[in-house]
Amino acid sequence: MTSKPIWEKIREIMADVPPEEFERLANATGANLHPAAMALTDAALVLRRATTAVFAEAYRLESEAARACADCRGYEPTRSVLYRSAATLAADCGKLDEAEELALEGLTPNTPAAVAEELRQVLARIRWLREEPKP
Repeated sequence: MTSKPIWEKIREIMADVPPEEFERLANATGANLHPAAMALTDAALVLRRATTAVFAEAYRLESEAARACADCRGYEPTRSVLYRSAATLAADCGKLDEAEELALEGLTPNTPAAVAEELRQVLARIRWLREEPKP
């Protein structure tokens, strides 16, 4: 069974919030402020779900692209840039182990210095995310 394309999923999520609703909420006053705030919160939650889905799909595609180019040592900086991008997206999705693995795979003796520095920055961010106190 094939899953729906990500854009179709986003369209379904966004259908929950008609565009005219935003205009009405933006002009709320008095007793309508709390209901407007709650409606906007609902809209934000819908958008968060859509954003999470888009980041997850972007991570999936970019990690596939990076791994497809794993042995493309002669294609620098493309290879290492793909790994940097995939590692960053993995971190954005909270997949810190995968992010670290991708960043390390991106670092080779052939990695251009500027991209190698960016990969080290991704690794530093991953360390920071792991150490960050959770609420």
